[in-house]
Amino acid sequence: MSKYTLKDLLIKKSGKFETSTSESIFNEWRSCELLSGFFSLIGLAAATFDYEFSYSFDRTHDNCAEKLDRVEYFREMICVTTFASFFFLVQRDSKKALLDKYLMKQEPEYKVTIWNFPVILKRKIKNTFSFSRIIELFLLFIFPYPYVNAPVYMPYRHNYEIINICYNLSELLYIFMIVRLIFVYRAIINYTPYQNHLARTFCLNHNAKSNVRFVFKCLVALHPLVVILFLLLIPSVIICGCLMRIVERPLIDLSHQDFHNPLSGIWCMFSSMSSVGFGDLYPISYLGRIMAVLGYCLGTIFLSLIILVIQKNSNFTTNETKSFSSIYKTKAAAETIQAGLVYFGLKNKYGKNHQFTKKSYGILREKIIKVKKNRENIFKMGGAGDEFLSAIKEKVEKLTDHLDKVEKLCEKIINNRKFQKFLEEERK
Repeated sequence: MSKYTLKDLLIKKSGKFETSTSESIFNEWRSCELLSGFFSLIGLAAATFDYEFSYSFDRTHDNCAEKLDRVEYFREMICVTTFASFFFLVQRDSKKALLDKYLMKQEPEYKVTIWNFPVILKRKIKNTFSFSRIIELFLLFIFPYPYVNAPVYMPYRHNYEIINICYNLSELLYIFMIVRLIFVYRAIINYTPYQNHLARTFCLNHNAKSNVRFVFKCLVALHPLVVILFLLLIPSVIICGCLMRIVERPLIDLSHQDFHNPLSGIWCMFSSMSSVGFGDLYPISYLGRIMAVLGYCLGTIFLSLIILVIQKNSNFTTNETKSFSSIYKTKAAAETIQAGLVYFGLKNKYGKNHQFTKKSYGILREKIIKVKKNRENIFKMGGAGDEFLSAIKEKVEKLTDHLDKVEKLCEKIINNRKFQKFLEEERK
């Protein structure tokens, strides 16, 4: 990748800054973000294969047995991909700083002297080692290291006795590696129409932050149901279900539940997140119960959002309400007119007291009552209320215009010299 200096970036052409340079820097920054997320995902896949191939079916709750033919190839691959992801993460930060400097978002660089050296050094350290970057690096380097494994015992109360449950250190580190999916999600978000160079320019002009939160809000505003279902709810069920399987699998000899199958963990988490709770599969470890509670909270939030989205999409707009009220009232009025014509035809033919005429009159009364109820329903739904409010709004606007005209006329009259002389004479 080519290197840029501040002097090269601030070249002017026909009175405007060149946008091609900033766009190329943005594309390089986005590519580094994508490569970092890609290598993080490869490392997570290698950790998954390492867990599946090293797990022994002879394992019990107090024995962290592993397969004897376990190899370290997958963990070595995790190390290589982690350092590759770290390299591109550093490159991303450098490109991001260069892009911010080009867009004049940072303070200009001052000449280093003895007096301002501590201030400049402190600013450099703050920009290079920010809190978010330190957290990202810390999370990136949590993974199962080669040739490093140890049993981790946790107390558990079973049948009124305290026993120790054995977890491998690699399993707990593998659980924390799920956080790498955030890097992948952030890398994919950068390739949406709301995180390109033009979108960042608009956000800069309107003094808004073009970050992952902004892109997520844009996607929710346009496709709320798709985002909630396919980006939040379904991935949460799958991820939490896999984590549930990892923490409950060593306790199969105590719970006698089939958590060897990944679908069992997903089904257990789905029943918890949907607040159904069939009871055929349930966690017995403390970690599994914590995940079940978190899944229940997430499921409640996501399902509530789905209900709100459906309710919002089913509400009528003002024009739709007027159209619906017209259709609703027209249909009832047509049925009433038809019943009235039948009644008057039978009345002229058979008379007022005939059986057919009385029956037709009863139908006509029902249709008239139905029209009145429809009118009341439309008023409750806001159809008549919207028309009334729109009429009041038009009258208020007309009255405001009239008052403006009166105010201008009064100013003209007051500023007139003859009127001022008349006031002076009246005072005397």
